[in-house]
Amino acid sequence: MKTVIKILAVITIIALFAVMFIDMRKGGSEVSGNPDYLTTIENASFVAIEDGETRINVSDFEGKLVLVDFWETWCVPCLNSMPTFQQILDEYPDQFVVLAVSPGWSDEMEDVREFKSNHEYSFIYVYDDNEVSTALEISGIPYKVFIGPDGKYISTEMGTGGHERDYNKIVAMLQEHLGVASR
Repeated sequence: MKTVIKILAVITIIALFAVMFIDMRKGGSEVSGNPDYLTTIENASFVAIEDGETRINVSDFEGKLVLVDFWETWCVPCLNSMPTFQQILDEYPDQFVVLAVSPGWSDEMEDVREFKSNHEYSFIYVYDDNEVSTALEISGIPYKVFIGPDGKYISTEMGTGGHERDYNKIVAMLQEHLGVASR
């Protein structure tokens, strides 16, 4: 039975990477404005990794550009994006926030706590205990949702375009939505 579960897990991971790769080649994806999607992400609530009890809401960060980044510790493209996000956090600490959301597909809270303790990213690490990722029908990671300073949905992107593209895209959003100057 354990062998079957392992085989299914490997097939699932391969399928997720295939979907992510195909979507990355298309340059990411945008959501058409489905009202349920918008309501779900704008009102999303997660549990903090630190104590497993404190609620962290997307709406807690009005006035900032919020990146809701769905990722897991085994996802290489997810991990490769993190230095870019940290660079932007360092440059725009009062205008940008990263909610690093583990959907809990294979990572447990303890896996994320261990990752956090071994990396010096200043993200807000949360766990998707409300199945937001299921409601959003996320089919692969990294899956990034951007929320504007007014608390409203801006865009969605699956995959990564690499450091330069991701950096330029997020800085452009900061300029557009918060009027910040390039650094």
